[in-house]
Amino acid sequence: MKLLLHIGTEKTGSSFLQSLLAQNRDKLANANIFFPKAGRWEKEMLAGRISPGNGEALHRALIQRDYTKVRKLLNGYIRDLKNNNCFNLLISNELLITAFSEADIVEKFQSICKENDLELTQMLLVIRDPVEHALSLYKHRAKSGTVGYLDEWLEKGYQLPFYLNRFLENVEKYRLPVTFRKYKKDPQYMVNLFFTDWLEIEKPKFDSKFIVNPSLTLSELLLIKK
Repeated sequence: MKLLLHIGTEKTGSSFLQSLLAQNRDKLANANIFFPKAGRWEKEMLAGRISPGNGEALHRALIQRDYTKVRKLLNGYIRDLKNNNCFNLLISNELLITAFSEADIVEKFQSICKENDLELTQMLLVIRDPVEHALSLYKHRAKSGTVGYLDEWLEKGYQLPFYLNRFLENVEKYRLPVTFRKYKKDPQYMVNLFFTDWLEIEKPKFDSKFIVNPSLTLSELLLIKK
């Protein structure tokens, strides 16, 4: 059995891709890929709304180093994988990179996978231009109206460079099978990247105007702060 992980990053079309995955489980199954349901987030994925994908529980368990829960989750995934007559398990969560930036978590996760005859064969990390990514993520955080000014947030709140550097060290140390791809704000490009290029399966049909999580303009952010 093989494990495929889509591990991030934030603001690179993850919710859009996860919605397409949830809406096209039959096509995935025909390609021998099982995409587990997302628990309480399943309705959001199917409806094309913002969600953390089907890997939120796994991400939380790993970050908390709750390896009993990790084993339980993997056992459930594997059981459902077999029941659906598939061989490839696909999990998606844009924050999994934060877990795999910790060396001890990577080492333990690899060990647990081996215990369950589950081979981690593919990881996908989508990278966005740093300045564009920081601004987009700031605008997303600012929707709550509680985030500080941009310069303060860049200094204290923008954590991706920290996680990315440590993750890259682990990629080399543990020989993680990572595919790196560049993000573009183009749904057709992202669908080709994920389905045709990475999964190597037929891409699903979709509305090219479909956007799950549109960003606010800077003017809108200023209004929220007022």
